[in-house]
Amino acid sequence: MMFFGNNPGSIIKNLIKKIELFIWGKEKLIIIVILVLAGLFLVSCKNVEVDPKTSIIKQIFTSKK
Repeated sequence: MMFFGNNPGSIIKNLIKKIELFIWGKEKLIIIVILVLAGLFLVSCKNVEVDPKTSIIKQIFTSKK
């Protein structure tokens, strides 16, 4: 691994690309986690309608629609 080649600018560009890819990977992971949690939450809302917390959140979701 050569960090210092002929062109230091290319090293910086490569680092920026790696950081962007890492951040994008994290964002995708977060989006997937949110979607999974939302799916599980909706399933639990359908199953459990007695819980006051879910009913309040259910009202918020239905009022937005």
